[in-house]
Amino acid sequence: MARLRYAPWAWLALTGCAAGTPARGSTSVPEQAASAAPSASVAPTSAPAKPAPRPCGALDCLAFPTPGAAFEYVLQSAPRVLAVGEAHAQEGTAGIRSSTRRFAEQLLPLLAGRSKHIVIELLLANCKQATVSGVAKQQAPVTEHQAKGNQNEFLTLGKVAQGLGIEPQALSPDCAEYESVIAAGDDGVERLLGLVAETTTRQVEALLAKPETDSEIVLTYGGALHNDLYPQPGQEAWSFGPKLAVDSGGRFVELDLIVPELVKDSDAWRKMPWFQAFDRDHLTDEALLYRPAPNSFALIFPKTGAPAVQGL
Repeated sequence: MARLRYAPWAWLALTGCAAGTPARGSTSVPEQAASAAPSASVAPTSAPAKPAPRPCGALDCLAFPTPGAAFEYVLQSAPRVLAVGEAHAQEGTAGIRSSTRRFAEQLLPLLAGRSKHIVIELLLANCKQATVSGVAKQQAPVTEHQAKGNQNEFLTLGKVAQGLGIEPQALSPDCAEYESVIAAGDDGVERLLGLVAETTTRQVEALLAKPETDSEIVLTYGGALHNDLYPQPGQEAWSFGPKLAVDSGGRFVELDLIVPELVKDSDAWRKMPWFQAFDRDHLTDEALLYRPAPNSFALIFPKTGAPAVQGL
């Protein structure tokens, strides 16, 4: 697993292990934890006008004046499941707004009235403390180089979603599944990555089975590994993309959100299907949208300008 331990899109979070943990079977983002995150209230906004995109190179690249315009273009694919993945913020990037914040501020409001459910990659710690601690120990090598505020930003995303009428769900594996991570020993990280994919699949399938969700977009949000529609060889068990593509009748859309300043010339990044078309030296204030394969998109945010104001 050494090839993935420091990949910026491999990140897992445990939450809800204190008093007030939801009862087993509950998947809502814990109210106590979410209220501890920065306050956020975003009013629904109407969709902006769709300006004509500008062709910008390989992989059907299109340049848009705003990330919102690029996002609206993706929504023209009429997804039943929209699986949003990100490269997680790393240490030393406090002056750069994360993909999570940008999604909550700029893109999620465009889904008000179109979506009522979002499954967020937060693992509920709904088992005994020894089990939770064992799982946390297994995932430590994955998270040690990532920004300490990542989990709070995911919690804040859930709070923003609630304000838009989109109900957030955290992931809720059962205790036996958590124990399987600990029992895997040196393969525990791989097992945990697989568990995230399996749990997300179950919860999205349950939402798709509800008649009242027929006319909505079911959202997922997490690392840009689990949402892969075309997983890399050897990583098939870590992605829910192919299974949910079948469950949604082919209406599964993968969208990765990339903050350009986070992209490095490393083995992990070079494996991303859009990397060879990405030109760091000629970034502009436009948002770039690549389509490496059918129903698979990567949205590159504009270059970061002035330091961001803290808080959503």
